[in-house]
Amino acid sequence: MILVRCVCLVSIFFGLAHAAEDPIETGDWGPGSSLEQRITDTQTTFKKIGEASFKLAWLRVYDAELYVSGEEFAWEEPFKLTLTYNRDITQYRFVKSSIGEISRTSGFKEDDLAYLKEPLEACFPPVEKGDTITGYAVNRDRVDFYFNGTQSCALEEENIRELFFGIWLSENTRSQKNSEKLRGLRT
Repeated sequence: MILVRCVCLVSIFFGLAHAAEDPIETGDWGPGSSLEQRITDTQTTFKKIGEASFKLAWLRVYDAELYVSGEEFAWEEPFKLTLTYNRDITQYRFVKSSIGEISRTSGFKEDDLAYLKEPLEACFPPVEKGDTITGYAVNRDRVDFYFNGTQSCALEEENIRELFFGIWLSENTRSQKNSEKLRGLRT
């Protein structure tokens, strides 16, 4: 079962935010903390190795940047992927598309991924042009998400890193060219 530590933006407004429960795993960062502070506190240095623009027909939907902790992309190492949106997207469309793409790249049926719907809804509010979402792959089984630089949630699930980031970085991605650009394999 997926464990979601979530503080939706709505929760923050209503004062329902709580600190992270696992200080060894998460340091003093809880939902609402900044990505920059988390990276600084873990003493992890990231460097940008690639970027790509993702389009639907002729519309540029978002720009993506991949940052890695080593010299090149490796699933086994921490990394972060930042998406900067160039148009508004509803939460419904965002979550539905994410589950559809996870299904396509992983080979799991969408029905088998239905358990991700609620956690993803908690993680991702509707986006507007200029908003950023950064996924920080802490380890194989944990991904922290940041909305405009502030932590919105953490997902813990076996192999969630490859399930989620496979949308952009797997061999089965919809745009192999953009995947290679992100991973620094193509200019």
